[in-house]
Amino acid sequence: CHKRRGHRGQTRRLPQSRSAEWDVDVASGGPALRGEPSLSSHSPSTPCVSRRFTLSLPLMAPSVAGTLVPPALAGTPAMSGTTYDGIEWEIIESSPGDKIRGLLYPVSHYKPLPFVAVKYRVLSDTGKELFNSDSKGERGFQYQHGIRDEIQDQPGAVLDMYVGETRKFRVPQDLILERGGKIFQQKVPLNVEYIDVEATLVYLQPY
Repeated sequence: CHKRRGHRGQTRRLPQSRSAEWDVDVASGGPALRGEPSLSSHSPSTPCVSRRFTLSLPLMAPSVAGTLVPPALAGTPAMSGTTYDGIEWEIIESSPGDKIRGLLYPVSHYKPLPFVAVKYRVLSDTGKELFNSDSKGERGFQYQHGIRDEIQDQPGAVLDMYVGETRKFRVPQDLILERGGKIFQQKVPLNVEYIDVEATLVYLQPY
């Protein structure tokens, strides 16, 4: 058997990709081991011809374990968004969680409902500060998350935060009314179109 290279004996590679080469037995359509004759069930009169092709694969980001993972899964998480309830949120300062205590997940991960401490400022639609957590002590406002199902317990708010994370979220008037007009157990004026909340998750204690 005689092997022939591709055009002018060269194998073309596309930039920004990883290329893998196989010897393909044209007679059988199957792969052949490089450097060895192709094993195919062809008649003696059929010439055995192997050609080398190049398969270009998109670059894949390596995971920690060294295996390949899709780029979409290896990317960084979103830093802003809007929930189905209409809460617009933005991460001002990201955090990996409390590494010392091994609390590396957002509040929503912990079941039953965990205890948390949050420092916050609540602003009206005109930018006026309505209230804050300064009077709540060094750790801010402490409560068991989700018990009262208030504004802070909704997706996009404290529910999705990591320990040490600072987040800003905007809550529309209809959701304020739907959740009893309260956030952090404080009453929100009803004459605002929305409120802006700047919150930092200071502490988390699983139940």
